[in-house]
Amino acid sequence: MKLLAIISLAILSFVGVFAGILAATGQLSMDTVEQILGRGETVEPATDEEAPDEVDGLVRALRDREQTLAERAARLEEREQRLAATERELMELREEVENLLDQLTGALAEQEEDRERRLQEVADSLAGMRPGNAAEAVSELDPDIAARVLSLMDQRDRGKVLDEMEPRMAASLLSELQR
Repeated sequence: MKLLAIISLAILSFVGVFAGILAATGQLSMDTVEQILGRGETVEPATDEEAPDEVDGLVRALRDREQTLAERAARLEEREQRLAATERELMELREEVENLLDQLTGALAEQEEDRERRLQEVADSLAGMRPGNAAEAVSELDPDIAARVLSLMDQRDRGKVLDEMEPRMAASLLSELQR
């Protein structure tokens, strides 16, 4: 029995020294202990032929990805340039439309002023006529225009012209004047 104890002590001492050496070199881990005891899976190191193929595959995949990203970046840059050009065109068109609108508004204002001036001239002409002749001339005008011309006349002259008109026509024009 002493012999068995001495052998056990020798084995335990060997294991202790071996564990100490592994601990000192930094290679003592649960995986290492399991490998020593035969419980762990053994990992075979990659052969020289397998490692370069795997690395080459990864390098190719990274290059492909990089190329794809570069193409996407180029397409995005092109889109941004087209968008900027379209935006500039829209701004130019907007300015052009605003200028045309200003010109149109000015032309309409001039036309309206010219129309008012001509209607005032007609009203002045009618005021200078005899009331009977003026009433006859106003009766021949379009009712809207006749009402507008009468509104531009002096109240006294307008009353004389309306007095000379047929009562229905005068009433219709007075009604139009109230609008």
